[in-house]
Amino acid sequence: MSSLSLWALFAAVGIAFYAASRIFKLENRKLPPGPPHDPIIGNLRHIPQENQQAVFAEWRKIYGDVIHLSFPGNYIIVLNSEKAARELLDARSSNYSCRPRFVLMEEMMGWSSVLGLLPYGDRFRKHRRLMQQYFHPRVLQNYHPMIELEVAIFVDELDKTPKDFRAHLRRFSAGTVMKITYGHTVTSLDDFYVQNAEKAVSRTAEIACSGGMLVDFFPIMRYIPTWFPGAKFKRDAQSIKPNVRAQFEVPYDMVKEKMKCGNVVPSFTSNLMESFSKDGVISAQDEEDIRGLGGMIFSAAADTTIAVLETFILAMILYPDVLAKAQAEVDRIIGSDRLPSLSDRDTLPYLDAIITETLRWNPPLPLALPHRVMRDDSYDGYHIPKGSTVMPNIWGMNMDPEAFPDPREFRPERFLGDTDDIPNPRELVFGFGRRICPGKQFAEANIWLATATVVAALQIEKAKDDAGNFITPDAAFASAFVCHPVSFDCAIKPRSEKASILIHKTRANRGH
Repeated sequence: MSSLSLWALFAAVGIAFYAASRIFKLENRKLPPGPPHDPIIGNLRHIPQENQQAVFAEWRKIYGDVIHLSFPGNYIIVLNSEKAARELLDARSSNYSCRPRFVLMEEMMGWSSVLGLLPYGDRFRKHRRLMQQYFHPRVLQNYHPMIELEVAIFVDELDKTPKDFRAHLRRFSAGTVMKITYGHTVTSLDDFYVQNAEKAVSRTAEIACSGGMLVDFFPIMRYIPTWFPGAKFKRDAQSIKPNVRAQFEVPYDMVKEKMKCGNVVPSFTSNLMESFSKDGVISAQDEEDIRGLGGMIFSAAADTTIAVLETFILAMILYPDVLAKAQAEVDRIIGSDRLPSLSDRDTLPYLDAIITETLRWNPPLPLALPHRVMRDDSYDGYHIPKGSTVMPNIWGMNMDPEAFPDPREFRPERFLGDTDDIPNPRELVFGFGRRICPGKQFAEANIWLATATVVAALQIEKAKDDAGNFITPDAAFASAFVCHPVSFDCAIKPRSEKASILIHKTRANRGH
C-alpha cells in the first residue's frame, strides 16, 4: 500500500473515531430534530447542492423551526423562523457572535482580513468600531451628494442605452462603493480596480458554490495534493488567491500614492490612514486592517446592491400595477419638476413598502453568513453543542406563509399600516446580533434613491420578441451565495419627454 493510501486510511479512521466520540458524548442529550443521519458521514449526502434555503424551508414542515444536521466532528443548526433567530442570535449574541472556521475562503483564498469572516475577538471589535465610526448615520449625511450624483448618472445611462441596464447597474454599484471607500471615480466597467474586485468576488462565489466549501467540514482536505482526484477546489483557490490579495492591496496603494503626492480625494481609506499614521508611518497590522476593511466594503456591498435592484426591476415588469401606484405617489408628493433626493425618504410610504417587499421576495443572501456557538446552550428543550455552525434561513423566514400569505406573490401592501406582527425583511437581510451589517444605512440609502429615481423618471415594461409579442419573464432566481434573478429582458424608457430632459438636467446639476 502506498504512503498516500495509508495517509488517507489513517485520516478516515481518525475522523470516524472523532465523530463517534462526539456522538457518544451527546447520545443522552436531546438535539434538535433533523433528517436521519448515516454512520460516519452523518447528513453529508442529505445537503442539497442547490437551493438549500428552499429545502431547509420544506424540512421545517417536518422537523420544526430549529433543525440539526450532523457531520463528522461538527453540527449544523438551521434556524427557519425569525423567533428562533431573534431569541438565539440577538438575545444571546454573546454566545452566537463568532464565525465557524472558513478554511476555503480565509486560509486558502486569502479573505482572512474581512470583517464578515473574522472570529469574534479583539480584531473583530476593532474592525466593527471603525466601520461604525465612518458609517454612522450622522457621518453618512456627508456622503449624500456623492450618492445622489451616482444615482443621477445611473438613471441617465438607463435613459441613453436601456438595453445595457445590467452593465449600468454594475457601474452604479461599483461607482458608489469605490468613491466612498477609495475616493476613486468609476467611469466605466473597464475600470481596472473594478474588474479585479469583481473577478475576486465572482470567482470566490463560483468556487464555493461548486462544492469547494466541503473542505470547511473536512479541513484535512486542504492538504491533499493538487493533482489528486477531487482537488479541483484547491487548484481553483490557488488560482484566485492573487486576485483576492490584489483587491485589498492595489486600491490601498493607489490611495497611499495619492496621499504622498497631495492630491488624494478624502475617503474611508484615506481617513483611516491619516488617523493611524504616526510620524508618517502606519504599522503593518494597521495597514492590513485598513486593506481588509476597504476590500470588505466592496465585496459585501457591490454584488448585493445589484441583486436587489435587479429584483426590483423584475418585480416592476411582472407587477405593472405596483409601478403605477408608486409613480402616482411620487407624482403627488414630489411632482414632475424635480427628481427625488434622500431628504424625501420619509414622504413616500408606498415606495418604502416596495423596497421592503423586494428584500422579502428575494433576499440577496438567502442563508446569510453562518454563526458559531461559543458555549454549550439549550433552546426549547434541545441541546445545542458548543462549536455548532448556526445558519439563519432568511429566505425561509421571508417565505413563511403564516406571516406572509401567498409568499410567492409580490405585494407591497403587506408593509402598509400595522406591521408589528410580521417579520421585517429590512432587518432580517442585514443580519443578527453583533453581526448586523455596519454598512446597513449606506446600503439602504443607495437602494432607496436608485429605486425612487427610477420610479419617478422611467417606465419599465416587458420586452418584445422579433414578432412584436411581449416576453413575460419568470419570477426565477439563480441558486448562488448572492441570489440574482435569472437573466431576463425588459424595456426601459423615460416616462415623458419632460422626464428625459429632467434626467439630463439633474445629472448636470449634481455633477457641479
